Amino acid sequence: MINRALWLLGLLPLSWAIDAQGSVKSTVPGSYLVEFPMDNTSSASDLDAYMRQFSREMADRQIPFRFVNNYTTVFHGCNIAVGGEYTSLMSTLESVKVVATDTQMSSDAFTKIARRSLVENPPLPQLAHESTNYDKLLAKHNVTGKGVKIGIIDSGIDYNHPAFGSCYKTPGCRIQYGHDFVGDNFNGSNTPQPDDDPMDNCNGHGTHVAGIAAGNDNAFRGTAPEATLGIYRVMGCRGKTSTSVMMAALQMAYNDGMDVINVSISFPSGFTADIASFRTEAFAKKGVIVVASVGNEGIYSMWMAGSPAVGSGALAVGSSDPEFYWSQVVNITTSTGARTYSRSAPQDHLHHFNFVNTPVMVAENGGSNDACSPLTHSAKGSILVTFMGECSNEVKVQNAINAGAVGLIIAMRPGGDILSPVGLRGNYSIPAVTSHYELYSDIKIWGSGGNHPMLSSDEAFARRHNAEGPVIASYSSWGPGTDLSPKPDLIAPGSNIYSALPLSMGRYGIISGTSMSSPYVSGIVALMREKFPQGNVTEIKSLLIHVANLLRETLTSSSGPSTRDLGSIVQQGGGTINVENIMDDFGLTIENRISIGDDTEAPPENPNWRKFTVTLKNNTPKTYRLNFFHHVGLTITSYSDNKTYADNITYHNFPIVVRYQPVVNEMIQPFSTFTRTGFIELDNVPADKFYVVTGYNFFRIYDGNRYIPRQAPWMGLRGRFRDIPMLPSPGHQLAPMLYSPDGTSATSPPYSYDASQGQLPKFRFHLMFNCELILFQIGQQTGDSAVQYHAIEYMYATYARRNYELLDNPFYNFTWTGTFKVDNTVNTYKPAPAGTYFFSMRLLKPTAKENETDAFVTWESPEFQFLPAA
Repeated sequence: MINRALWLLGLLPLSWAIDAQGSVKSTVPGSYLVEFPMDNTSSASDLDAYMRQFSREMADRQIPFRFVNNYTTVFHGCNIAVGGEYTSLMSTLESVKVVATDTQMSSDAFTKIARRSLVENPPLPQLAHESTNYDKLLAKHNVTGKGVKIGIIDSGIDYNHPAFGSCYKTPGCRIQYGHDFVGDNFNGSNTPQPDDDPMDNCNGHGTHVAGIAAGNDNAFRGTAPEATLGIYRVMGCRGKTSTSVMMAALQMAYNDGMDVINVSISFPSGFTADIASFRTEAFAKKGVIVVASVGNEGIYSMWMAGSPAVGSGALAVGSSDPEFYWSQVVNITTSTGARTYSRSAPQDHLHHFNFVNTPVMVAENGGSNDACSPLTHSAKGSILVTFMGECSNEVKVQNAINAGAVGLIIAMRPGGDILSPVGLRGNYSIPAVTSHYELYSDIKIWGSGGNHPMLSSDEAFARRHNAEGPVIASYSSWGPGTDLSPKPDLIAPGSNIYSALPLSMGRYGIISGTSMSSPYVSGIVALMREKFPQGNVTEIKSLLIHVANLLRETLTSSSGPSTRDLGSIVQQGGGTINVENIMDDFGLTIENRISIGDDTEAPPENPNWRKFTVTLKNNTPKTYRLNFFHHVGLTITSYSDNKTYADNITYHNFPIVVRYQPVVNEMIQPFSTFTRTGFIELDNVPADKFYVVTGYNFFRIYDGNRYIPRQAPWMGLRGRFRDIPMLPSPGHQLAPMLYSPDGTSATSPPYSYDASQGQLPKFRFHLMFNCELILFQIGQQTGDSAVQYHAIEYMYATYARRNYELLDNPFYNFTWTGTFKVDNTVNTYKPAPAGTYFFSMRLLKPTAKENETDAFVTWESPEFQFLPAA
């Protein structure tokens, strides 16, 4: 967290201090979280005393505000509604430890959901269980989650669904707890309309999540089918929520006695110190496991793990593509054979995609196949195939209708989610679905060869096999955290997951995302709680991480053949969940995960070596014999040669050496600890691109009858973490730039701004790395070499995430209002006199403390003339 000393000049939310193009503007205007200077030993009376003191101090300073929520459990403070102009003054109050922004958050579903369905889908077996050895676990242990409470913080639940007993809070009902914090119309920033009915009738996300964790309906069974549920609705129909609402839900879930809390919601940032992430550690200390989805920003490269998953107390779950899954399909036949392709459901409750031996052809429009202009051929009685992009789906379907088509298939480009229904604004007379890009390619080849392909399809689900599965899902967010914490912790089946949906939305359906992988793990944690009620959070997390199955990634090379190696810990953590042996030798755990930074101990004679220690704890009455060895994984980077951030990650196989004392047939006695220390040599890893090195230490443990696997992932950064570039270098097209008075960059400095003409100084900057604190000031030359820096309105921004959406959100913008701060103890500014000024922006480096030497990166603009308004 930020030290209080630096908050004295005022903490401003990102969207107040700097405006950004598009979705990066993600704070809730006029909503703030206030933390009081209390510790975990404080009492309820202490909290009441601070609340009264805070109210008195706010009244004394004449700050108008309104209490929205009070937090009493793991976070001692409140949520208030107050104008952003008062946060500077609030931070000076004796009763205030921290003033923090209220951030919007979203569900982590990769798949869009049709709001209405033409068909009622049946309960089908959960095929993800085949990828995790779930049935083998049940064959050895009689566990169902009975007696364990799972809290689901999400969009609510359709409690009329048979998978949850078609009941709510009645005697014997599995849903015994619940609350709606927001109402249907909540969009993440407007006023919530809470009540006690968490019905999910317009979103579907929460019902699907709850089904994965604890559904039970004939053939369909979640991972903990007899667990008791608490349903805490924090998202309305728009799929958005906020940190303040999340904290209220977490507090109620804790007070209701939830053993496991699932959060399939996140804010992509990598920050481990924001309030939602930071408080997961408090839950863990109280014995409650928060299982959270890591996010779906995998295409945006590293350092994008979401909050609260990056919190040290959270179990952060990424996503894998399972080997088997359910899907609706299309069957294509030609004179030379037949092929089957997965497809999505059609658009909302309008038309079935039911066809028998119907001609199918690729759209042709003026030499293109994108269906973005009128077709140059008739498609009467045929199904058209095109591909996603270049124009809206509405244009494509209308051109298909005009050509006489009876259906449309939009092929997703590689990496796209083929099971998302086509979202069409408006009613159209033909059904449209999505499918593989390969379908488009194959139809184009067959059609040009005169094979006249024919299509058949209906609404039934078919069992599909992913020949490459299980594999790491491409959309699953990469870590690590911004403090070099190794995140995610593990991955679980999250793609193409069949689970419950509200009855009005088809009863069952498919969604993909880390939203789906997180509840899978939550259910497994509930089974472990049932089997080992006295097991602590550390033991449970350790077993899940350290007995997972490691997945491999393909390493391509321009100079040789492709190879496969173990994937990086910052994408898969300990690997994909494997529950077959999760309850065997429960007390045999690895106590630490290894993260190597520039401050990690190194021997004086070898500054590029990094020390590590791995600890195996035997909290059982057994004696084990163990061997210890290691494997170096892939080295990765997201930086280019000129140290600018790149969305694509490059893989390398540098010869990294791990040195430690050999361990061969060493005995570990009952209720004892084994520790091994060694060194990881980074001499062969270049220091110019901030490479993240990864690997795995393996234990092969023998109890006299069988071998027991355990592994300890490790990761490290080559180079000094604080030297990671925050801003593009001067001269780069994304480098910070002062706007001209007309708001463009058509001319070059020096500039003169006349406030009476509506001209205010403004600059843009592109943030290449997540930044915990940004300080904005106005500088002014006062002598030959003296410079005076002025405190200005909105001079701080906190938890600013990097500009990862380069096409839509390449820059943040900061505008000076033309005033100075008069006195830090009052909220008063005065107009700046005419003169020559410049912008100064300081960015706190990763892991740095603001009072340390060399803690900030500084950028200063060219000088400009400023004329105040008359």
